[in-house]
Amino acid sequence: DESEKKSIVILDDGFQHHKLNRDFDFVLIDSQKKFDEFTIPIGNLREPPKALKRANSVVFTKTENVKKEDLEILEQTIKEVTSDLSFYNLNYTPISLVNRYGKKEIQEISNKKIFLFSGIGNPMHFIDTVKNFNPFELKIQTFRDHYDFSEKVISLLIENAKNSELIVCTHKDYVKIENFNRLKGFEKIYFISIEAKIDHEQALTKEIKD
Repeated sequence: DESEKKSIVILDDGFQHHKLNRDFDFVLIDSQKKFDEFTIPIGNLREPPKALKRANSVVFTKTENVKKEDLEILEQTIKEVTSDLSFYNLNYTPISLVNRYGKKEIQEISNKKIFLFSGIGNPMHFIDTVKNFNPFELKIQTFRDHYDFSEKVISLLIENAKNSELIVCTHKDYVKIENFNRLKGFEKIYFISIEAKIDHEQALTKEIKD
């Protein structure tokens, strides 16, 4: 019955949109960053910790390299603000190297000369992901978050990486530069495809449905 169909709208970065009607609020917290009471620009938070009282669930991201006891401390810190929350852990698994021309095994990074660039908020997690595959050499160039890459910048980047065997970036970065594919050497650029996995998936599904 068409009348029984429901629309589901998922909004990214919508927690601060106070006037928006919503049924469920996830707050994602980077488990590799210090959680304190300070907001931007002094700290990492967009709102004071008490704002978590409006949330339904907290999802700790990038947990794959974080000790269990550190996650427990982080969870307890948030419970001191509000105990009426459920908690989930999200980790990222690198799957392959991908560009517009094809794919490579993620293990291709091992023992290769790699040039890494990124324009994301927390590049250290991405850098550590690449380091975990033990490249022979790793050169790094980082840009500010949401950096608007120009063709000239990418051309210079490719030139700087001429002695590297592979250039790697995030999918977020690659989407911004894909139109520069006519540049010589662009085929050396790959993004790392990742798979996100959340624990207690059945509990989360039940919570959302309820």
